[in-house]
Amino acid sequence: PLVLEGVDQYVVCVKKGNPKNVTITSIKDIKGLSVGIAYGGDGEKIANHYVATVVGYGGENDAFSELVGGTSLDCVIVKKMAGEEYQNRGMAEIVLDPIVIE
Repeated sequence: PLVLEGVDQYVVCVKKGNPKNVTITSIKDIKGLSVGIAYGGDGEKIANHYVATVVGYGGENDAFSELVGGTSLDCVIVKKMAGEEYQNRGMAEIVLDPIVIE
């Protein structure tokens, strides 16, 4: 079973404009996707549980930098506050809020 710390809410974000045409309507949709996460949090646990190709970073800003500037990530799982920050900056879009564990 997936056991989360439950301290922070997490969301799934894609690059602004969703150039890879990633469709995520359920957390199960991340299976097989390249998902950026910050090491050590619930985002990492969620990505591993749903069999994503997990790419770990030292922090959420590093994951977002690769999402918006690189080509390797399909999406990121981050704390809701970080997702909203990057969405407000016009760099990312929140596509799954809230993440519902199924």
